[in-house]
Amino acid sequence: MARFFPLKKPGLHGTLYKFSIEYVSGPNDPGSPTYKWDCWAYNAEHALEKFNESDEGFQAVRYARLNDGLPHNQKWHKV
Repeated sequence: MARFFPLKKPGLHGTLYKFSIEYVSGPNDPGSPTYKWDCWAYNAEHALEKFNESDEGFQAVRYARLNDGLPHNQKWHKV
C-alpha cells in the first residue's frame, strides 16, 4: 500500500498521529460547505483542542485519525 506522507512521527511527549477534522463555518450558517483541516496530535482530544485554539467560530463536525493514507479507509467520528 503506497503512502505519500507520514502518518505518525515522534513528538515531545510520545507519538504524534495525523488527524483530519471536517468543519463548517458555524452553526448560524446552515448552507456552509464542509472544509477539511489536518494536524499532528497525540490523540483525538488533542486534535480537537488544537482545532478550537483558533477561536475563529468554525464548528468541527467529525474527525478521523489517518491510518493508511487512503481516504475511503478512514473511520470518521462525530464531534
